[in-house]
Amino acid sequence: MHFYLFDLSSAVAHLWPFTLSRSPADIPVGMLSLRAKWDAMFPEKLLGVIPRPSAAWHPHPFAYDTIQYPALCIASQCFPSSGLLEEANGLLPGQSLWQGDQLLAFCANNLQQMNEEAHQPQTELAIQSNHSVRLLDRIWKIQEHISVEFKVDFALKPLPFSPLPEEWGNRIIGPPDRIHLAPGAKIFGSILNTTTGDIYVDKDAEIMEGCMVRGPFYLGQHSVLKMGTRIYGPVAAGKFVKLGGEIGQSQIFDFSNKGHEGYLGNSVIGSWCNLGADTNNSNLKNNYAEVKLWNQALKSFESTGLQFCGLFMGDHSKTGINTMFNTGTVVGFSCNIFGSGFPRNMIPSFQWGGASGLIPYKLSAAKETARAMMGRRNIPFDEDQAYLFQHILDLEKGQ
Repeated sequence: MHFYLFDLSSAVAHLWPFTLSRSPADIPVGMLSLRAKWDAMFPEKLLGVIPRPSAAWHPHPFAYDTIQYPALCIASQCFPSSGLLEEANGLLPGQSLWQGDQLLAFCANNLQQMNEEAHQPQTELAIQSNHSVRLLDRIWKIQEHISVEFKVDFALKPLPFSPLPEEWGNRIIGPPDRIHLAPGAKIFGSILNTTTGDIYVDKDAEIMEGCMVRGPFYLGQHSVLKMGTRIYGPVAAGKFVKLGGEIGQSQIFDFSNKGHEGYLGNSVIGSWCNLGADTNNSNLKNNYAEVKLWNQALKSFESTGLQFCGLFMGDHSKTGINTMFNTGTVVGFSCNIFGSGFPRNMIPSFQWGGASGLIPYKLSAAKETARAMMGRRNIPFDEDQAYLFQHILDLEKGQ
């Protein structure tokens, strides 16, 4: 049976700020987003993603009249699994599938049954899953699951071993057949350690001279590791990304830059971000205590159960040179952070400033910065982008 991915309001709030500008299904974990994993695992079965009615990332009203009934809907924060899809396929219209009190899937026969609130865990129509389903239900799980997802993604996006020409001058430690180069990819004069995982360099991406890379590592299409970069895998970077300095266990979304010295660890950086030279984040508290992280759904800080937890930055945010972030910092959408000292470890969207104080980042200035950065990649800042910025600002004001 064909199926949809369905954005649950309850899940979207827990994944702030990344779900301000995308569905949970479009959050990358490893080489691929959840949507891409479902597509690759079950070709031609996924009919699309059904957003929340108020979703800023979907500027046009969703065409509910195009839904094919009975509609099987799987929560978009679920990691794909054949067991989950098999159980969901067995649902009858009106029935729902649960993991405890977490809604995993439902089958709808009409628009009323498409509503999340139409399904409750304590009814005769609710079925408890027999499988343990992994969920992307917190932002720190993005970086926590990179290593596991690399193994999944390498199977879904296979690329044969690519012998490196001797004249490229690389030093390989470990099995050389764990290095994979897509057409146009290049690696020059670097130390590549594959004993801990594969190194996958996608189409037209480049690792410049003097880099030290310990897998697993994924460099997306048209992305660059600048000279002397140190990578401690697992690290995954999207397309058109520039990286420099020292990076460990982090996920960097498409079109973002960390092009200079500075440490980034156990972190998640959204799209269209730019980290200024010598921007650093802490990923370990001085007392080695468990890290607490801001949860927008709870409106409070929440224990992560992790000792290592770094920076989580929403789309279109930027930092000035020498910016420092404390352990477990969350930065919202379109912020401009700069200055000496440590800014607070929860920064709302559209903020300008740093440790000495924050003021609202004017919408006109935020849009102009985005227009300039996107223009460098020949991507227009169009009406949909303008709607996104305005809608997110309105949503955040209402919090």
